[in-house]
Amino acid sequence: MPEIRFRGRLPKGSAAIVARSARKRGRGVTVSSLMIGAGAVFFALGAFQLFKDNSDGAFQWLVLAFVLGSVGIGLRWSENRASRSAIAAQEFRGTVTAEGITLEDPTAQTLFRWPAFANLERHGDLVIAWLATRAALPLIPEMFESPAAYQAACALLVSNISGRGDLIDGSR
Repeated sequence: MPEIRFRGRLPKGSAAIVARSARKRGRGVTVSSLMIGAGAVFFALGAFQLFKDNSDGAFQWLVLAFVLGSVGIGLRWSENRASRSAIAAQEFRGTVTAEGITLEDPTAQTLFRWPAFANLERHGDLVIAWLATRAALPLIPEMFESPAAYQAACALLVSNISGRGDLIDGSR
């Protein structure tokens, strides 16, 4: 079976999709999520104080809710922007073969055999092969020599990672 070579960077829109998908797969709760959640709780406490005609108490809870919510939203925006920028800046280069996917950089080559992959996601033309370690390998048609090479690579991905997720439509 021939090697199907790929090389390229993701456009910002595709990088944002990968970052969003990675966040959904992330472990645990982020600080920004905790701050936004605490802001919502404090907002509810402030509203409760308003209904009890305690405007001083309500004002304090609502100010705290606004501060925590604003900082949490700012942190979330910063986290998203940083991950999108890192993914967009990275060049993905390697080969897809019957043995697995080999990733290459100037100093090393790493072969990921098919059992290392957990599942696949599809977002339009963007296909994300997820390793069991939660690392992502995004592939788009522009990374391949031809549309036929991209289709052949996708067919190899689906046939070798089937049973562990197949090609999930992640655009929903």
